[in-house]
Amino acid sequence: MQIITPLILQQMASVPRGLYLFMILALGAAFGGLGMFFVGALSVAAYTLVIRLYERETPNEDVDMPGE
Repeated sequence: MQIITPLILQQMASVPRGLYLFMILALGAAFGGLGMFFVGALSVAAYTLVIRLYERETPNEDVDMPGE
């Protein structure tokens, strides 16, 4: 399941697979099963936050937002 989920998440939320796999490893190591349960939602939230902050710093450039 943890191999198929990044591929699906890439299509649905535009989160890079590498970031998602890193989040699986990091949250799994830090919080165990509970971290693995929340990894999908936290990955999308973290990626969207970073993109929004980047968009704020570069107001004259067009930035592709996940899900748009």
